[in-house]
Amino acid sequence: MDACFAAASVGLERAPAYVEPEFAIPVNRMWREFDGIVVHRVRPHLWAVERRYGLPVPPTTTIIRQVAATTHERIALEIVEHALRRRQVTVEQLAQQLGRGRHGAATLRHVLELVAPGYQAMWERRLHRAVLRLGVRLKSQTEVVAPDGRKAFLDLGEEAIKFGVEVDGFLNHMGRFAADRRRTRLLAMELKWTIAPYAVEELAADLDAAAREIVAYVRRLRREIGAATA
Repeated sequence: MDACFAAASVGLERAPAYVEPEFAIPVNRMWREFDGIVVHRVRPHLWAVERRYGLPVPPTTTIIRQVAATTHERIALEIVEHALRRRQVTVEQLAQQLGRGRHGAATLRHVLELVAPGYQAMWERRLHRAVLRLGVRLKSQTEVVAPDGRKAFLDLGEEAIKFGVEVDGFLNHMGRFAADRRRTRLLAMELKWTIAPYAVEELAADLDAAAREIVAYVRRLRREIGAATA
């Protein structure tokens, strides 16, 4: 069954409308070409079928991978985010769809780099190195201690200028939203830190631009504090 039609049948939000019917058949089956129909030949051990409204459709994770093969990465990201938010799939289940030669796996891998918790740490490291290449050294996992003993950790920071950077991923917001907001209030309102939040999507789109922005702000803060203490 067509991946986009199947996506609509399982309730995947933002799935593009299907244009022409697609069918999947085992590689060992005979087949003929028909005008207006796309046929995908699949290995049975890599395929599964579920029933929706009496029709055979692939599992939701397979549908997402197939749709990712034919749509813009941004749309694929929105589909994955909606599916995760609605608990239709998990990151682990989507990761099982990756593999060389699998239709749509490359795009799906890029999408998972933007939403999976482990990849968030990867983007933190990339941002750290990008800032360092521009001549500014910030400390990873900067610890900030309040007078009453409460602690907060920033992805990147510099205590002398009370400046920190936070890299936010999609799943971070889902699971730790309240805790993150309390920590931000502690740092910004009580301890007078400046916090610069960056979404993983921003870093993926233009890492160098984010690094330049951070470096320019850090240097400005250093100059201002230096002038005030001179």
